[in-house]
Amino acid sequence: MVSPTALALGLTLLLGAVDYASEGILARYATLYKERFVSFVAGLSVTYIFLHLFPQVYSGAQAYPHLIFVLMLLGFVSYHLIEKWIYQHLPREQIIEEVEHEHAITIFFYHFFIGIVFVSLVSASVLNGMLYFIPVSLHVIINVLPHSHRFQHWRARLFFSSAPFLGAAFASIVSIPSIVNFGLLGLLAGLLLFLEAREVIPRKRKGSPAFFLLGVLIYGAVIAWTWTI
Repeated sequence: MVSPTALALGLTLLLGAVDYASEGILARYATLYKERFVSFVAGLSVTYIFLHLFPQVYSGAQAYPHLIFVLMLLGFVSYHLIEKWIYQHLPREQIIEEVEHEHAITIFFYHFFIGIVFVSLVSASVLNGMLYFIPVSLHVIINVLPHSHRFQHWRARLFFSSAPFLGAAFASIVSIPSIVNFGLLGLLAGLLLFLEAREVIPRKRKGSPAFFLLGVLIYGAVIAWTWTI
């Protein structure tokens, strides 16, 4: 039988390979199919956040009162504050370059922490780990790197795509205290909620309400089924 750590390493390695191979493909899809896919992922992710991720964070808050929710808040506001600081304090000609760097660095560490938390969750419960892995892996795939030439070289793409695997490898080598794992889970919950609201859920006339609802219903049914196990 495959060990939880080996499963985590294998899945994050596969995720990195898919992310690397699919870079830019989604942007070339017909708008209709792209918006349907993004809407489906958004519905699935929102369902996971409210029905499974938040309850997990709440269970951690029993052991570490207030800390988890402070980290959730930090995860939610950090990306916004960094971006606002760049727009309000840098010369206009530097803004695009700095926003690209900020986006790339933030997404890299977000994906790196995803790998760390995945090892912790799958070690505790393979089912809980997979419930976490499915929505966040779809987020990784639809999150594109900045389009600047600085990020188009294959070495740069390989480095950024390998972030989940590097996080999982780090967690498999280093013994991480439970308070750190729960803290990272809270941080990721806040950041995931921000990215979902800000960058994933289609705005105004964009997107497909039917596919958004389909994502909600399918993953809601999956999570409800796990409650009966």
